[in-house]
Order: sequence, then structure tokens, then C-alpha cells
Amino acid sequence: MTHQHTATCRHKAPELSKYRLPRTVVPRRYELVIESDPDSPDFSGQVAIDVDVLEPTAKIVVNSLDLELANVLLSHDDGTVFTAAVSYDRETEMATLSLNGIAGSGKWTLDANFRGQVNDQSSGLFCATETDRHGHTHNILCTQFEAAEARRVFPCFDEPDFKATFKLSLILPRHHMALANGNGVCSVALPGNRKLVEFEETVLMSSYLLCFTLGPIVSSDPVMVHGKELRIWTLPDHGDKTSFALEVAAFGLDYFERYFGIGYPNGNKIDLVAIPNFAWGGMENVGLVICADYVLIVDKDADAHHKQNQARIILHELAHQWFGDYVTMRWWNGLWLNESFATFMASKACQAWNPTINEWELFTTGREKAYNFDSLKNTHPIEETVENARDAIFLVDPISYEKGCSVLYQFEQFLGEEVFRKGISTYLKRHAFSNTEAADLWDALEEVCLADPTVESLPIRQVMDTWISQSGHPEILVSRGRKPNTIKLSQRPFRLLDIGRKSGRVWPIPVNLAYQNSVTGFTGQAQAQPSRQRKLLLTRKNTVVDFNEAGLHSRLDWVKINAGGSGFYRVRYSPDLLKALTADIDSNLSALELHNLLADASAFMEAGIITAAEYFALLQAVVAGTKKPEWHTFAPHFQGLYSLLDEVGRKRFQAMFAGTLKDCAVNSGVDPLSAPLPFVSDWKLYNLNLSATIQKASLLVCKAWQANPQAVDVVDAALAAMILSFAPQKARKAVPKELFDLRMQARNASPFEMQTYLLRLADLWNGLSSKPSSVDIFALYAAAMLEHSGRNPRANRAVDDVLQNWTAWTGQKPKATKQADAAATEAEAAAEESGETVETLEPAALSHVLRNLYGVDDAESEAKLRALFRKYPHPPLKKEIAKALERIRAGVLARQRESSTFGRQVKQIKQKKSAA
Repeated sequence: MTHQHTATCRHKAPELSKYRLPRTVVPRRYELVIESDPDSPDFSGQVAIDVDVLEPTAKIVVNSLDLELANVLLSHDDGTVFTAAVSYDRETEMATLSLNGIAGSGKWTLDANFRGQVNDQSSGLFCATETDRHGHTHNILCTQFEAAEARRVFPCFDEPDFKATFKLSLILPRHHMALANGNGVCSVALPGNRKLVEFEETVLMSSYLLCFTLGPIVSSDPVMVHGKELRIWTLPDHGDKTSFALEVAAFGLDYFERYFGIGYPNGNKIDLVAIPNFAWGGMENVGLVICADYVLIVDKDADAHHKQNQARIILHELAHQWFGDYVTMRWWNGLWLNESFATFMASKACQAWNPTINEWELFTTGREKAYNFDSLKNTHPIEETVENARDAIFLVDPISYEKGCSVLYQFEQFLGEEVFRKGISTYLKRHAFSNTEAADLWDALEEVCLADPTVESLPIRQVMDTWISQSGHPEILVSRGRKPNTIKLSQRPFRLLDIGRKSGRVWPIPVNLAYQNSVTGFTGQAQAQPSRQRKLLLTRKNTVVDFNEAGLHSRLDWVKINAGGSGFYRVRYSPDLLKALTADIDSNLSALELHNLLADASAFMEAGIITAAEYFALLQAVVAGTKKPEWHTFAPHFQGLYSLLDEVGRKRFQAMFAGTLKDCAVNSGVDPLSAPLPFVSDWKLYNLNLSATIQKASLLVCKAWQANPQAVDVVDAALAAMILSFAPQKARKAVPKELFDLRMQARNASPFEMQTYLLRLADLWNGLSSKPSSVDIFALYAAAMLEHSGRNPRANRAVDDVLQNWTAWTGQKPKATKQADAAATEAEAAAEESGETVETLEPAALSHVLRNLYGVDDAESEAKLRALFRKYPHPPLKKEIAKALERIRAGVLARQRESSTFGRQVKQIKQKKSAA
């Protein structure tokens, strides 16, 4: 198939950096032949690169890492041929090809042979392994080239704006299947039980999007979507579990073609391949999407939320076929252009695919992750400077994905969905098969807005540049103005720690607000009017908004900032306005708006702006004031308060929370024996697995099963075994193997099955207890909802891991002291006895280790970690360490500030209830 392409975007010279290639030579086309085998540790190949020499040169610089290059030649159609000597620079990951002459401007071809190593780290050319249910081991080779890994497999111009076409051929064992970006066009048998498979030439694309995979893979039946062939590929024995992924992918291709107004641009096929133990959820290679196997292999009985999560990943990678592949960021500082938009589009497509689940409510979990990162002094803007392509990996975080998505959603809802869609479509069509920067997108959006008379004039570029380039996010304080029926909106940066809040920085904040007035008529009676909506752009630190109705005597009843819940900013109401807004929760607040209200209050409490008592009072009022409590929304807030308390305070809080749940059950009128109660409708097994109380109670089921297996329901036995498999080692040892073998039967337990398990567990506990009222069902519910969230045990394990392994992970030797020598000897002896070794970790893996520390909130652990990082700094992770320590400092301060005070309040509440 012939493709028409626009020229590669080179409208701006790259920043000066030793990590960037010179622009004297640029590629147009690669012809690659690679020989590889899933059972071989190495590979080899030849490459011919058609290049444009833009100015006479005696050397060509390409990217090459861990490759042996040989027979390097530069040739011209006129018969001129230069040989090249090769020198390597490992720091910059470049090879300099010094010619034995000067190549003049014009079209040349660069030829080279190369050899490299297969790895098992999900980068470059790697091998993934799976053992099937019959005990057979299967190896599959696959490539993963983002951000700068193509250079591990062949010498190339490995930067995103060096777009070219690729003609690939693979030599592989004859019994294996091979896939690449394009369709296979021919297969030729070779001696030695090998074959050569030639693939069609790709569209114009960046080197990081080239991909191939080979091994004993099998495909689903194809599905045709507007003339494009779609397949799911897996290792053997998974074919019966690919129908879900196939359905979602087919929906996604159709949805994106219609939304963008652009047919699938990357050929006439698209394959999705399931790779065992792939370190990333998915990778958007042109025409050949690679996913972790769990994404594409989905059991038909999996619950709806699990399927929604997997659908989101599939749709994310498919959205990239347009946003990222068809139009690509010029350099890695624009990674957000790919990832924020793919995240945004995946959520839109997910909502369209399954309208019964409110996707933007689910997205709030991801948005809170972004808020948590973005409330730190050491955060980074959405568009961050990247000098070395290797550092792009540090931008794979909630800022580039979820915050970027949130900002896009914020402006889509402010401008209007159709206007926003037209702007995106214009941008993609204008820059097809090219490279862009953020300004190109703002130009397209601004152009569409100016052409639409229904949209108010908005300085798109100025507004969006601020949100993309300025780190952090604002909070808006809402209070009544000096004049009647006015409110004052004041903004400042939101930070978990006080530093930076008074910086004076402002954002142009697009605010959707709703309000209700009461109007006094001829009768003298105030009558509430239907709620109204208004849009405004806050550009100053303080803004006064007038709600007086023209010609009428009116009174402002309530006002709601961030109506619809799409804004990426925190909102704090004065007490009187908060009371008015929450007077009728079910009428005044949607589920998403209510989530935002509580999440904002939680953040203000953690930052010390309000107290835990104020936060708890709001939470209690909200729960009491709604007829249909959304417990998946409320539970995390009770959990956050629970984690502030000491052990005595937690026991009191848990008992008080059990009473709240009992009141909710009574008010709902649901019989727990026949239907799920409101607060268990969204339960997953981990709600039970990680509760110490339920682990202890489940030991009773274990003992009852040992006494008489026939007397225990098999579902109860399986749930008990599954719960105890997460218990401390001593409890796990008490589980007989026969019972332990049943645990997998519980993996798909429904919320109602878990509820009835707890009902029977309470009966069993009380039947065996000397105290008849030792526990009731609501105490077990409270334990399930609170204890599994206790961040301290998990955070403490993370602290122990870092303290014990940091020097090994970073490749540093402990500094010599008698105490350190003794500790090292003890650690070595323990490792030798267990047979375990601690390996050096890549910076990307270490950054995730550091993020596990974000829940630490005790001063002792903080002091140990600060001392460790002072003694053993690791420059590549300087900013990640600073973020972790800042997050820990906020947690320690919150606990010190609130634990005793809130603990006394909980005690007083419990005493009052007991007296009543």
C-alpha cells in the first residue's frame, strides 16, 4: 500500500546537548534484516539507511548501544563509496562513523552489519518466558524501543523527530511465527530449518515505534473494522480468553476513526500481542501493540470493574495510533502530548464502550494520584525539560498521564466537547506523519474557537501554556462578598507543606459554577429558583462574582464551584457556604462532585489547613445527609482518618464506624441475608484479605473445617484459605494443605458471597466465644473496610526494604564502620542461607521503590531514611528522593498535629454514644 506523507517537522533546531544527534545527516528510509531466535542469547543483522547529507561532512553520528558494528560503508548512486572507522561513546550512547573522505550534500546510503545481546528486562530486544499448564516452557522474543532502546538493536537515528520508513525482514526458526508493524509480504525457506519473512514497508514513523516479535504465538480469528484486519496474539492455551480484548479493540478502532474524523492511518492491519511479564501495561507500536498478557487474556467471569481497567489500557494504546504515532512529539519534553491525550481519549472511549459505568468517577482515583504528586515543592510541570532521552522514563508518572488528562478534560468541559473535538481533529490532520510541539495544538484549538460564534473569546495559547509549563495547581477559597449576593473567589498555590503557598502565583482557572437563588415575590415569600450555571475564567488572585438577579429581590442560597467536577483545582468553602451546599446533598451534588468535595477536604486536612475534626464533621454530615451512600467514595476518607490514630484510637474509631454502618444498614431496609448491603456492593477480595481481625476470625473456619470438612460450605472454606494466605507466616502455617488448595476457588467471589461469609463468620466467632457479644457482623464490616487500608504496615515494610537494600540497589558499598561491617556480614549470611541475592536496580525501578515510601508518617522512619540518603546519595534519583522525603514530612506533620487531638475527639464521641 502506498502512503502519502508530509515532510518531517524540523521547524526548530534541537536544544544544544551532547545527548542529541547533529542535524547534518538525516534518515529517510531503513532497510533492515535481523536474524534472531527465542532460544539464542544474541542476534545479528544488516541495515541500509537512505540518508540526506545536508552539508559536507567527514563523519556521521548515529545512536548505538551495546552493539558491535562492522563493515560500515557510505555509498552514493554515482558509485562513490567511503569506508568508516567506528568509535563509541557509552555515556551519550552514540557511535561516530569517521569516513575516509568527505561526503558532499545529497542522497547517500549508509550500510552496516551489527550484533547484539538479547535481554530479559522488557527493553531493546528481550525474551519473555511462560510455562503453560502442561509444564511446557515457551519463549517469545519481542522489542520495546521507547524511549531510547532502538539503538540497542540496530544503529539508527534514535530521536522522535528523525522520522523515516522501515523495510524489515526477519530470519528465524521455521516453526515460529513472526509479526512486525506491517503485514508479512513473503516467506522464504532457508537452510538450517530457518526462514526469511519480509514485511511491508511502514508509514513514516519514529524509530521508537518500530517493533517485531517472534515465537510460538497463535492468533484469534480476525475481525474486520472498516477494512482493517484486527487480531489478538498469545502464546498457546489462551485462545479462549481473547474475545473480550478483541471486542474492546474493535470498538476502539471504530470509535477513534469517528471521533478524529481520520481513518486508521497506519496500514490495513493491527495486531495486539500478549507478552508474559511485560514490565509495562502496553506499548503503542505502529500496527503492532504490545501488552502485558493480563491485559489481553481476560476470563469471561471477571468482574465489570476489572474488565473496565483492562479496556482502558487497550483503548489507551489504540488512541496512540493517532496521538503519538500519526502525530508525534518533537522531543521527549513533549511526552505528555502522547500520554495525556491517550489517557484522556481512553477514558472517553471507555465511557462510550460501557455507559453503565461512570468512567470519570473511576478516573478520580488516578486524578488523586496526580494531585498527590503535584502538591509537592519537588513536583514537575506537565511539560518538563529533558536533556537525555534516558530521563524521559522519570516522566512516566501521574503528572504526565493523569494530571495532563485532567487538564485536557477541564478545558474540554469548559470549551465544549464538540469544539474541543474539532480542534484535535484539525491538529492531527494538519500535522499528519509529522512532529509537533504544544504550540501547534494550541494554534489548532484557538483557530476552531475563533471560528465558532458560540464560544467566548479565550486566549488558548496563554491559558494552556500556563497549565502545561507551571508546576503545581491552585486552591480556590470561596466566601461571601461584602455586597449581598456576591461571592469572593481567591486563589493561591496548594501545597502539602506551607512553603510556596504565599508565592503569589496564579493560574487562568476555567471555572464551571452552579448556583441557586431564592426570589421574593408579591406574597413576600422567598421561592427557590431552578439552579443555574455560569462559566468564568479566573485570571486574578481575587475575583468577585455577582449573583443578583436583574430587577428582582433575590438571595443567593448556595453556590457550587467546579460544577460537573472536571476542574483540576481544590475548592475550599467558608463554613456558611459549605453548610448551605451540603444541606441537600442528593439534589445539590453529583457523585463526582461529592467525591471532589471530600477529596479536597482530605487534602486540606493533610496540609494542616483544616483540622481532622472539621474533616470528620463534614464526612459525618455527608453520610447522614444522603439517602444512597456511595461507600466506595466514602470508605477511603474513613480509612484516612483511621490511619492517623494510634492503636487505642483505632479500636475506638472502628467501633464507632461499625455503628455508622449499622445505622446505614437499618436505614437502607436491606435484609443482609438476601441482598448486598450498600457498603459491600463494590467489594474486592482485598477488602477481606488484609484485615487482621478477619484473618484471626478465618482461623476459626480453618479449625471448623479440620474438625469436619462437610460441615463447612466450600465457598467459606475457599475464602478462609484465600484470606489466610495473606496472613502472617504463623497463621499461614496453621492452614492445612488441602484447605489451602481450595483458595483459588474464591478468586471470583462476589460481594454478596463475601457478605454472607462475614455473616457466618460472626455467628461462628460468637458461638465459640465465651462472651456471646464479642463481635457482631458490623464490627467485621468495619474491620474489612478500615484495616486493609492501614498504610503504616505496608509503608513500614517499604522502609525496611529500602534501609536494608539501598546500597545494593544503587551499587554502592556500605561505608566502613564496625557496625556497618557487622550488619553487612549478617546480611550476607542471611542472603546465603536463603539463596537470595539483591541486584542493582535501574533508576526507573528505584523511582517506584521510592514512591512506596509516600505513606510513611512516623518520625523515626523519616529520620532513618534522611540519614540513609545523606550517607548514600544517588544523583540520578536526586529529585525522586526529595519528593519522597517531602511527602513523608507532610505525613509526619499530619500525624503529629492530629493524632492526639483527633484521638481525644473519637474518645469523647464514643463516651457520649455509650452514655446515650
